[in-house]
Amino acid sequence: MTTVPQQQTPPPSLSLARLSKRIFTAILFFAASIYPLWLVALLACTAFYPREATLLDPWSDPAIRYSAGLSLGSSVVSGIISLILAVPSGYVLSRYRFPGWRVLDILLYLPIVLPGLVVGVGLLILFRTPPGRLIETYMVEFTFSVPGVVLAQTVVASAFAVRIVKMAFDAASRRRAGIARTLGASRWQAFWHIEFAEARGGLVEAFVLAWAVSLGAFGPIILFCGTMRGRTEVLSTSIFLEFSIGNLDRALILSVWMALMAAAVLLITRGWGKRPLW
Repeated sequence: MTTVPQQQTPPPSLSLARLSKRIFTAILFFAASIYPLWLVALLACTAFYPREATLLDPWSDPAIRYSAGLSLGSSVVSGIISLILAVPSGYVLSRYRFPGWRVLDILLYLPIVLPGLVVGVGLLILFRTPPGRLIETYMVEFTFSVPGVVLAQTVVASAFAVRIVKMAFDAASRRRAGIARTLGASRWQAFWHIEFAEARGGLVEAFVLAWAVSLGAFGPIILFCGTMRGRTEVLSTSIFLEFSIGNLDRALILSVWMALMAAAVLLITRGWGKRPLW
């Protein structure tokens, strides 16, 4: 006579542990999905809101074409300048501790948390001082001009670039640079061939983030440079102008175009490595 082995039931404590783990995972994923779903809802409402105009209608206006060209060109220039400024600042914050380090760290954070309008007011007052007037008289005119657009974008975007560059150098190996120094490499060679090379991916991300922040900058530009059509108007101020005169269709279409441009650049740069996007 053969005996059939009885199926063992897991102890109650193990079943409760599995149930608790599943509940925790479900709550975690639900909480994590709130913000992405909110963003998707915002983008979907902007893209599919009923309107009469098509996506190509705004480009028939020369003023909109000019603002788009100025936005793209100025954001690229400000992204490059932001990266140039961010590399030494991010490296110093990552590698050195000195009296006043905390103050410098907070100072470089300020443009991230300050309203853009405050930055615009500060720029406007700065160039009303005697040193600022000398700069505009004998060097470059910034107030209500295209160089002012680049300057306003750079002031805001550089703070974001510094944070990304600092994290990139934090992840770079100090030990390898130290070994290279003991093997005869100069301080500059160790920095360029090891630390800078290992942080290169982060530098690309810093430039892309600075470009995206510059593209969407509004507050400092509208106060420091105004919204003069054919001169200092960029896409963000174009949306504001179109919305203020009641042209909701054009404002929505320009918003969609800005979202598409930013998403395209992020997809290209985030997919630049070997890791898949999905």
